[in-house]
Amino acid sequence: MCAHLAGPAAGTGEARTSLVRYGRRMTADRLAVGSAGNLSIRLGDTVVMTPTGINYDRIAETDICVLDAEGNLLDGDGARSSEWPLHRRIYDVTRAGAVVHTHSPFAVAVSTVCDELPAVHRCRSGGA
Repeated sequence: MCAHLAGPAAGTGEARTSLVRYGRRMTADRLAVGSAGNLSIRLGDTVVMTPTGINYDRIAETDICVLDAEGNLLDGDGARSSEWPLHRRIYDVTRAGAVVHTHSPFAVAVSTVCDELPAVHRCRSGGA
């Protein structure tokens, strides 16, 4: 997810569609198991975020939560994740347009043998 995916100009509907699509892709690519972690997109002071407790391959656009800066649910049928403050804090201290927080089996396995990994993002390395 690079800058072209999110930003203040992106609408809530487009953000919801993207979150559902990328959630399903994470599952298909085995980067997520069940509903572990969250995806979010910043739209100004609003955060559009995957809900808690729904597997990524079953999330519908109507489940996606639209939150204000204080975490109040503005729209969406899903339950707000307890991890929303993590996403909000990242948006408060960076210019990030989206956050991907996953507990992929690969990352969990690496975390059992490595104390620290450098931050890596394909947009920073010149990838598409």
